[in-house]
Amino acid sequence: MALVLGLDIGARSVGWALLEKQGDEWKRIVRAGVRVFEAGTEGDIESGRDKSRGATRRIKRLARRQIRRRRQRARALYRALAEAGLLPGISPQPGSPMSLLIQQQINALDAQFRARYAAETGVHQLPYLLRARALDHPLEPFELGRVIYHLGQRRGFRSNRKAESRKAGAGDESKANEDRGKVYEGIDSLRTAMQQAGARTLGEYFSRLNPAEKRIRGRYTHRSMYEQEFDAIWTAQKAHHPALTREFKDRISDILFRQRPLQDKEEFVGECSWLPGEKRAPVWSLEFQRYRIWATLNHLRITGNRSAPRPLSPEERALLFTSLDAAEKLTIAQAKKALGLRRTAGFTLEEGGENHLPGNKVGAKFHAILGNRWTSLPPEKQNELVTVVARASTDEELEEALQRDWGLDGEMSRRIVREIVLPSGYALLSLRAIREVMPFLQQGYSVQEARQKAGIPLERQVPVHPLLPPLADSGVAVFNPAVKRTLTELRKVVNAIIRHYGKPDEIHIETARELRKSREERAEDSKRMRGREREREAVRDQIHKEIGIPLDQISREDVLKGLLYRECEGMCPYCGQSLGGFASLFGGNSPVQIEHIIPFSRSLDNSFVNLTLAHVSDNAEKGNRTPWEAYGHDPGKWEQILQRVGAFKGSYAKAKLNRFKMDEQAVADLLQQFSSRHLNDTRAAAVAAARYLALLYGGETVDGKRKILKPTGQVTAYLREVWGLNGLIPSIHREAAGAEESDDGRTIRKSRDDHRHHAMVDELAGLLNVVDQARDDAAGALFGIEMQGELVQVVEQVLAKVGDDAAAEFGRTEAPAIGRHGMNDREEHPQSDQQLEPVPALGWIHGQALALRRNNAIQGRADEPRKAEVHHELQHAHGHRNQQQPLVVQGIRQESSEWPVVSAHAAGRIIAQNGAKVCRGSAVGQTSKLQLAIRSVTLVPPAGPEGDLAKPVAAAGQEELPLHPRQEQGLEVKEMR
Repeated sequence: MALVLGLDIGARSVGWALLEKQGDEWKRIVRAGVRVFEAGTEGDIESGRDKSRGATRRIKRLARRQIRRRRQRARALYRALAEAGLLPGISPQPGSPMSLLIQQQINALDAQFRARYAAETGVHQLPYLLRARALDHPLEPFELGRVIYHLGQRRGFRSNRKAESRKAGAGDESKANEDRGKVYEGIDSLRTAMQQAGARTLGEYFSRLNPAEKRIRGRYTHRSMYEQEFDAIWTAQKAHHPALTREFKDRISDILFRQRPLQDKEEFVGECSWLPGEKRAPVWSLEFQRYRIWATLNHLRITGNRSAPRPLSPEERALLFTSLDAAEKLTIAQAKKALGLRRTAGFTLEEGGENHLPGNKVGAKFHAILGNRWTSLPPEKQNELVTVVARASTDEELEEALQRDWGLDGEMSRRIVREIVLPSGYALLSLRAIREVMPFLQQGYSVQEARQKAGIPLERQVPVHPLLPPLADSGVAVFNPAVKRTLTELRKVVNAIIRHYGKPDEIHIETARELRKSREERAEDSKRMRGREREREAVRDQIHKEIGIPLDQISREDVLKGLLYRECEGMCPYCGQSLGGFASLFGGNSPVQIEHIIPFSRSLDNSFVNLTLAHVSDNAEKGNRTPWEAYGHDPGKWEQILQRVGAFKGSYAKAKLNRFKMDEQAVADLLQQFSSRHLNDTRAAAVAAARYLALLYGGETVDGKRKILKPTGQVTAYLREVWGLNGLIPSIHREAAGAEESDDGRTIRKSRDDHRHHAMVDELAGLLNVVDQARDDAAGALFGIEMQGELVQVVEQVLAKVGDDAAAEFGRTEAPAIGRHGMNDREEHPQSDQQLEPVPALGWIHGQALALRRNNAIQGRADEPRKAEVHHELQHAHGHRNQQQPLVVQGIRQESSEWPVVSAHAAGRIIAQNGAKVCRGSAVGQTSKLQLAIRSVTLVPPAGPEGDLAKPVAAAGQEELPLHPRQEQGLEVKEMR
């Protein structure tokens, strides 16, 4: 027997399901659960408004540190000046902080000096008055001490280039550059004002200002201004004060102006994803910037009016590379203009909403300042110059190096210092890996092809561990706090499973969207979804007002039809005839159908970009063909179809036109891209999780067999829809699940507190190799899945194997529930006495009943579907009773043999065996023939003596509970009385 572990990894939970199979035959689902925990970030993760839980603490800690260091500096400065006789000495007093005593003494001195200079016009700005007098007049010792102490209170801005680079990398780079520009603009403006006023120093300039007319505070000043003034005052006063020695000046200057260098974090840089032992390349390196450009260009495809998408020619790649290497990005319009393409042409990346090509963000900054001088430098010298800028600690150090070592004049060096802030962060690859694949990328090979050509192994081999080690000791570098928290909790789940059941033979993982995407991407997605939701609400209102359908009865399909109707402006793209009025879209006899541009049975793509509307007759004529396959042989009609599609409205119009244009080869390329892209998630979170789990086996692939599979969430989303699992949590449990519905039936909020769907995803992830294993079948259209009949035939097989008497298997069963964290912490920490609140752990096929309802029942022409209640008491994994009222489900009764009930393990085995056909056979049109509903999914019953499922015990004589008033069919879970 082989064990397959399916994992659904989210920011707040880790869902899991353990499946058992023998050869290619699925035997049973051993166990499933969900571990729930607090996310590693706080705020709204979905909308990209989250931040690290340590961010608030860090901000306050930095403020405390800044205040502490300022006080330490003030005490050190006062002590040094007092030792030299330039300020009065202070005796410590019990209960009084030294900082308070110093401030009291300074206030007393200010009062004394203010009385002394009462006749002076600038007495209202006493410290500045003394700083101005110090340039030309000898000061008394305490006056000079007060001047120097005041310089320590206001010491100006000094750039820490590495800190600014990290800020630019962590946030909006353009905003960081903008803020930096404002600072230097303010400093330049102040210097100009000083020159116009004839002021020699900053203190002299401020001494001439009336604070009632011009505010002194809130101005941008530079540290060099204070250093210059300090030198001028020291030079003017040292003849009058013997204490002003060279050694004493160095000591005071160090206290006043010393700034701690930023600690170097390079020791925390992770390893290269391809070459163990190699450090990752910094994002600011020119080699990485150019690697990214070539990788993008080699993946790019051009679409035309009638032609299928094609790759760029060598000449086109070279031309675009030259443009991108000198710019931070190119818009789609600029790229098409550079290639001389027609306005009707486009790029395939536009389907994903991209509107630009990434360029050389680093080289473009230098090119903008140095011009031809930059382009004339050989690549080695360009890299060296960028490294100098990246490694410089201060602006002064950098400006001096640029003028001394690179021969740049003052203007150019100042512009580089002020305008260039390089991005921080590190790529997934090392410079060595990039250098080895770069020659092949320049020849047009894809990244994976270039990797193979360079002889870099496609899989990393690592030592085998019996259990997952702590993340900090694993060698897997993870700095995202959400991913780090999730992987830490993942270790607890996986290690507990290994201790109980042994090491799985395969692990299939899926990462949630909030882990797969960056904060900026999630914010953009949230904005786009809000806009899409407004469009859907507008369509719902139109349906309600014009058709009269109550809002709570408008289906998702109705809304989808309305959106597609608006897009095509009521015209069938195939025949060019009107689809009829808006009302013609709805009702059982509607002449309009939703049509898949690339057939669903071949693409598994049910997204909006692959849908349109068509007359029933046109949809039947097109059949299981693409538009090009159905009409491409008729040039006249084909041209008219493309013209109609080209007139579509909305943001998906161009992407749909590209779908219509695809010939046989283009469709094959698209499906192959789908196969490689969606069965192998390459996002950083998925890669990190896979590398971490690979420690159990010595690599993701061992002896040619995949141990870690990481399909994207899009695949399991398809399977949920195809297998009818989106209704897994019944509507009668909406309150329990945390969903809400408004009075007018508009909104049902998706609950993020109900984690039962994670276990369902795990079951799907575990079964994905049903799809993956079939990819080599050349007779198939997608993943090699052969057309073996309709979904209805699969159901008939299920009915034939199980029979009408399967309900007899279901009596009362009691199964240990998995705690709130999936497995009781006792299993991971045996000494723990923590009691965890149990939550039902649900799997997609783990049901006490699988209702297979025929078409006549769905349409209400047959007897009412059976009502069933299954008795089930929740308890902890170690038999600890839940403190709350236990949930119970009573024994199933079957009212008609027309409604067979399939046992959980039998149905799971059959559906898994026929998974490929189920995946292939369903389509929008099939939903009228069959609905597959799973109700009240719960845990698998406990294992018997032979390790197989225990035989349930009949529930004879049990009192039956009344059904919930809102329940119309399926199962109901009620509290025990």
